[in-house]
Amino acid sequence: MQWILIFCLFFLFNVLPASSQTFWREVNSAPFNATINTCIAVHPATDDLFVGTASLGIFRSVDDGTTWQNVYQTDSVIFSLFIRNDGVMIAGGRGCVYRSTDNGATWSQHRFAGTHPVANVLFLPDGTILLGTGEIEDRDGIGVDVGDGVFLSQDGGVTWAKKNNGLAGSLAVTALTRMSSGRLVATTSNWNDRPFTGGVYYSDDGGAHWEFHHILIDGKHVVPDSIDVYSIDAMIVDDQDRLLISMRGAGYSWDVQNPVACEFVAATSNSGETWEILSVVPSSMFWMQATPRSMYIDQMGGIWCSTFGGNARGIFYSNDNGARWQQQISGLFRSRTGAYEKVFFAQQADGALYAVQEYDSHIYRSDSLVTGVQEPLPGMVSLSVMPNPIRGESAAVRFFLNRRATIRLTLTDITGAEQVVVSTGEYEPGEQILPLHLEHYVSGAYRLALEIDGVTVGTTMCRVVR
Repeated sequence: MQWILIFCLFFLFNVLPASSQTFWREVNSAPFNATINTCIAVHPATDDLFVGTASLGIFRSVDDGTTWQNVYQTDSVIFSLFIRNDGVMIAGGRGCVYRSTDNGATWSQHRFAGTHPVANVLFLPDGTILLGTGEIEDRDGIGVDVGDGVFLSQDGGVTWAKKNNGLAGSLAVTALTRMSSGRLVATTSNWNDRPFTGGVYYSDDGGAHWEFHHILIDGKHVVPDSIDVYSIDAMIVDDQDRLLISMRGAGYSWDVQNPVACEFVAATSNSGETWEILSVVPSSMFWMQATPRSMYIDQMGGIWCSTFGGNARGIFYSNDNGARWQQQISGLFRSRTGAYEKVFFAQQADGALYAVQEYDSHIYRSDSLVTGVQEPLPGMVSLSVMPNPIRGESAAVRFFLNRRATIRLTLTDITGAEQVVVSTGEYEPGEQILPLHLEHYVSGAYRLALEIDGVTVGTTMCRVVR
């Protein structure tokens, strides 16, 4: 029996070579040199950046990270930071939240009946806010999962009620999300206790009650037929309403007396009735942490994740629903521990992607997804693609010329490799609508660039979904 079947389908056989260009660049993070960044968020109305730290509080930048202002000062750790569409900001502390409704100008502190950090926050359409608590606590040199479970607020984060009906075990909540059906999903970690109680919990009544779903996966001779999940480290819902979770567990069919540890990523499109394995790492060595410790969906539906470890780890990107992955660590520093760590992502309206890494004082920016116009001509409207995402065989590119000009449209992939020149030639003034035929292109995100008389005047992202 092959002990490591393909050391990691996720990050070796299905990883594309990295781009030769520097993908990440450090923004001005001078105020943070004395501390570690813990979280990042973008205000949906102002596009301002907010960063939480381990010992200096919360900072805001109104100029894309060039300068920073300390808007909330505290020596307590800010563990998480989330902003609702109406501007309500919730920063997670230990047994408390910090709340702002005026773009971070003023803050109030609100406690809840717990002592553990706020790991995640979920805003529901009816205005309800859920938060999940949890951490790994050091007990005699051994990491133990602990938490206070889930709390609910119906007044914008001022008061909180515990909602743990049905939750069991450590109550260390690692992620919260909502599917299009309205079903809520909470994931927990509890790999120190037996029987394992980490895994997936569902709620169909707004978080009032939770139901545990034991996960058994048919590995089709790649992993054990039965895997008992003890920890879920990351979870997202993609633009196809698939639930993706990054898990660790034990395979009992190899050896009932000595179950073998296994890490894998799986997806379900039917609320957990069946699961598809996207990657697997069979290993008893816990430090081979190849599965994602965080996952993020960008504006175009691309999936970003971060993994722990050395050169083969770091940040990865997939634009084809997890089938293939591109390592994107160019410009990313290793943390103070000497390894790549869990990364938190946020994106501005123009597509600029930001990242902060645990145990790291840097703030990173990538303009790979930026869609703004760099050098607009007078009277020219923004470049656009309709429909977007492109689910059929063709689409239309729309833009406006205020004078007769030679144009060139270039399509490239996320790495910057040129795919095809869509159209070139001389055009009369006025609105231009040109066909974009992508019937032979695989699913993924692509950048469309418009050149007028040799000058790039606009870019936009389009996504192909097959």
